[in-house]
Amino acid sequence: MIFFIFLKIISIFYSSPHVHKLLWLENAPKFDPNDKMTEIDECNFVDQMISCSADSLPENLAKLQVHKHTHTCYNKFTQKTCRFDIPYYPMRKTMTLKPFANKRRERNELKYIKDNFSI
Repeated sequence: MIFFIFLKIISIFYSSPHVHKLLWLENAPKFDPNDKMTEIDECNFVDQMISCSADSLPENLAKLQVHKHTHTCYNKFTQKTCRFDIPYYPMRKTMTLKPFANKRRERNELKYIKDNFSI
């Protein structure tokens, strides 16, 4: 059961409006960063509530969720791939993401993830 909602509707320039929403749910697991079991409970809870499948979307809405490469994706002289690193693939499993400790480590971890977990 939802007992509190915060939402903000945003439209940047000429883009489609979209919603940023926070829900406070009864009986949701409480996350403790020092307890691995709460992370597992949290991921299982999220898996029960959220799906990343476009199968249930009407076709006209599903088309809006697809990136079409245009001239803004590429630098004229140097860039051969999309500067937005699209496509974004969903994660294979639900994970709790935690902040990186420092910038150097962040760059190294992001490079490792990009090199080893791309589809």
